[in-house]
Amino acid sequence: MAGPLENQDELNHDVTGKDGYVVVARRYRPQSFEELIGQSHVQKALGNAIETGRVGHAYLFAGPRGVGKTTTARIFAKALNCTTGPTIQPCQTCDICRMISTGEDMDVIEIDGASNNGIDEIRTLRKNVSVMASRCRYKVYIIDEVHMLSRQAFNGLLKTLEEPPEHVKFMFCTTDPDKIPITVLSRCQRFDLLPVTHDKIQDRLQFIVVSEGRSADESALDLVARRAHGSMRDSQSLLEQLMAFCTGHITVDDVHRLLGTTPSGRILDLLEHLSRRDAAGAIGCLHELWKSGSEPEQVAQQLMGVYRDTLTVAVGAGQEIMEFTQVDEFSRVQQLAESIGKYTALAALEILQEMFRKMRNSVQVRLLIEMTVIRIATLEELDEIQNWLNLLQSPELLALAEKSPVVAVGKQNDDASAVAEKKNEVMQAGSAPAASQTTTMPATERLSVPHEATETLTSTPVEQVAQTTAAVDSTPNPESKLSEDILVITSQNIAAVWKRMCADFDDLFANILQSAVVVSLPEPDHLSVLFPHEFSFQKETCERPERRQKVVVALNALTGRQYKVSYGLSQEQVANDSPVEVVKTSRERNMEAEGNPFVQRAVEVFEAEISHIDHPQ
Repeated sequence: MAGPLENQDELNHDVTGKDGYVVVARRYRPQSFEELIGQSHVQKALGNAIETGRVGHAYLFAGPRGVGKTTTARIFAKALNCTTGPTIQPCQTCDICRMISTGEDMDVIEIDGASNNGIDEIRTLRKNVSVMASRCRYKVYIIDEVHMLSRQAFNGLLKTLEEPPEHVKFMFCTTDPDKIPITVLSRCQRFDLLPVTHDKIQDRLQFIVVSEGRSADESALDLVARRAHGSMRDSQSLLEQLMAFCTGHITVDDVHRLLGTTPSGRILDLLEHLSRRDAAGAIGCLHELWKSGSEPEQVAQQLMGVYRDTLTVAVGAGQEIMEFTQVDEFSRVQQLAESIGKYTALAALEILQEMFRKMRNSVQVRLLIEMTVIRIATLEELDEIQNWLNLLQSPELLALAEKSPVVAVGKQNDDASAVAEKKNEVMQAGSAPAASQTTTMPATERLSVPHEATETLTSTPVEQVAQTTAAVDSTPNPESKLSEDILVITSQNIAAVWKRMCADFDDLFANILQSAVVVSLPEPDHLSVLFPHEFSFQKETCERPERRQKVVVALNALTGRQYKVSYGLSQEQVANDSPVEVVKTSRERNMEAEGNPFVQRAVEVFEAEISHIDHPQ
């Protein structure tokens, strides 16, 4: 990073005035290409254009806020108009350089596109374009936030922008180049300025602190640099707040008190409680944060940020990717990543994202955060579930299952398929199947394990499964039979199976599932559910982790297989070969039974109360 200008104090005096105070972001504004931080590609391109005499008539500088767009335009204007130029190193001492630095030169006109965005302002500009520069080599128009101009203003500028007089240069700055008409973009040389890296922001802040005669902890400046998210101006503004907030040495605690945030170590304590499914301990951590004065919105953002760091570590990223935790906390983040796992971290991030959507319309932010924390604490260990599912589907376990008499396994044939389809038809009609109708199916489709064997599978490694199975083999149970209610999903009965599954849920969720227009079986272990194209709310509701898990568990209970369920929206009115019929929920059937005239008459005659209702299967 380049050092300060030799005459920086004198320049600061000119910018400051006699008795006024100028903020840090303006006093330490780069005055040359060498001081421009983090934009070496722009510096090289503009420098080569000046040296080779290939300077265009219109330039567009695009990028996020606070990365140096307007500063680059000013430096470029000085390089073109300096008395020793055009040169890539303006002298900074001539009257033109000094006046451009203070924004007072009459030939370098800066226009705010947000407040001067009408056609009248552009007409005035077109009239003044033909007037020669008074003392500079070029007349430069710098239009900031140019994307705010109206459509009429852009149209009025097109002809002048394409063929301006030789003494005029246009320089546009914007944070949203996508809003600029393509007819304007095609007439400009575009340069995209990048967010400044964290290390360069921290070095610049350290330079400013030393220049101001102050001191600060490296960790405090690191936190300020991370907080800026690539904006040099934001980091300098925050640093100035800190220097006004603290009369002496700047520490990390000062930064947290100013921002209303909490140290990332306390957020990691909260995550450790969540990883242990300790909801009470997590609520206790939140209570301590509220007592310390932490802002709920800031705590929510930090919680999501630390989960983000944990997820990146869980997928194998290093400590250089972390943005919301300190470098010395990397070992704790690693332990959390191993304990939580990537699937659980993803589910927690989805829950937090939903929380942020609700926070926009909620006045009880603390309560919403506490509810979300409890919800995360009750999440299942999704990584463990996935590991056991992979284990149950492994060839080794299936081979062992075929040798065990307690596992009902058979080979699929045409007769078995016909019997299975016939059984499904009988169950769709509402009649209970007989014990003699039990059919054999492949191990991948049908597996019934005794309770003792299930406990063994969930608590022992793969090597011990063979021993457990062998032990069970020695004491066969001839009365072990497959469940009578296991169904085989086919393309012919998928609608009926979906209908029966919906009846097991509460009214609201059942109605949501029944609004699907198409339920298909694109793959043997994959159900595709399509909602009407305007039913995006129903689709998002079903895609929530806990709702998705309910459907998977219900299908597993009906079919004995693990199905993957995906949800989508139909792009058009679909001719549905398997329409989803509306099925009455348990509550609706209870209300219908209670309203039966015979039941009401019986209650009246015997002065009885309805205690329980049994429905036919």
